[in-house]
Amino acid sequence: MGTLASNNVLVKKASLIPPSDPTPTHILKLSSIDSQLFLRFTIEYLLIYPSIRSNNTFDQAAFTGRVKAALGRALIPYYPLSGRVRARPDNSCLEVICRGQGALFIEAESEFNVTDFENAPRYVTEWRKLLALELSNGCLSRKNTSDLKPKPVWQRSLLDPTSFKKHKPSLVSHPEFNQVNDYCNFMTRFNPDKLTPTSVTFHEWKLNELKNSVTRSTRTSQLTSFEVLSAHIWRTWAKALHFPPSQTLKLLFSINIRHRVKPSLPGGYYGNAIVLGCAQTTVKELTENGLVYATELIKEAKNRVDDKFVKEVVNSVSLKGPSCVPDSVGVLILSQWSKLGLESVDFGIGRPVQVGPVCTDRYCILLPVHDQSRSIKVMLAVPSVAVDKYVDLITAVD
Repeated sequence: MGTLASNNVLVKKASLIPPSDPTPTHILKLSSIDSQLFLRFTIEYLLIYPSIRSNNTFDQAAFTGRVKAALGRALIPYYPLSGRVRARPDNSCLEVICRGQGALFIEAESEFNVTDFENAPRYVTEWRKLLALELSNGCLSRKNTSDLKPKPVWQRSLLDPTSFKKHKPSLVSHPEFNQVNDYCNFMTRFNPDKLTPTSVTFHEWKLNELKNSVTRSTRTSQLTSFEVLSAHIWRTWAKALHFPPSQTLKLLFSINIRHRVKPSLPGGYYGNAIVLGCAQTTVKELTENGLVYATELIKEAKNRVDDKFVKEVVNSVSLKGPSCVPDSVGVLILSQWSKLGLESVDFGIGRPVQVGPVCTDRYCILLPVHDQSRSIKVMLAVPSVAVDKYVDLITAVD
């Protein structure tokens, strides 16, 4: 078997898979939440499955054919996914041109070991050549599309300001969009060439240890693993990178709004249904006040997101359009992939043994761990000059 250092990916075939039956031809408007400038990128999942070459009865061509056929069937109820996205002429939002163009499916091969992906890549883009678009497009392939439950719901108008009942202006603050002073040339620290990817697994016992260290010192009840682990990561990152004490830092993380808006979004709604939670403080306060302080900031940020908060965000991004973007200075963005169900994606060859991002960069990602539903893997690229200190601190408990 080859190694990551010597192997390349051989692309055998790339094809467009259209819906297997005729679908509507029209243009669909995306919501203001969908159209936010900072969300205009592709999310690239890397799912690693155990080798099936030892199985002499396995027919690679037949398997590929079944997956492609299933994708074609899935694109009937989810036909907008086979369309093409563009900005509307007035640049107010995005829209999808639905003409059954098809989803890209790439067939490729390479000689890698599953174990090559147990740890972090050596550099930020090392795994990019492994990008396999059929995985992200094919996640629906195991379902019988005639029995989809819940039924897919487009209805982007549900997150359109015109659908909201008039309500009084809110005094809720939205610090995620506010600019802060830059005392350290913040973004120059995160040039991809200066970053080293890291991967640290928090097993259930370690997460419980972290939670216990917080609950002993606070009256706050029902703390989640996400709140405590995110606080630990945030503090570790701030300590390792030696920011000036007066620098304002923010932790941004996505919050599911499906049941925070009134009325709740339908179960089958498959548009973006997130807003950004934002915990904010200074380097001095974050690093000196302990894990309890950071955990409570994150919990408060989550609790602020209610129906009124969501509608304020929707109104704001609708009025300001592409100019309404989070500030980058002082920001650590954290994304929780451990709750997306990626570890359960089965194309007929079993579940993946590794789940991760194709590109490990300055965004922190929480990942599921194979056969350990209560464990979490943390992947984050940090400046190379700080990586040793970051790893030492992240594996310690206050």
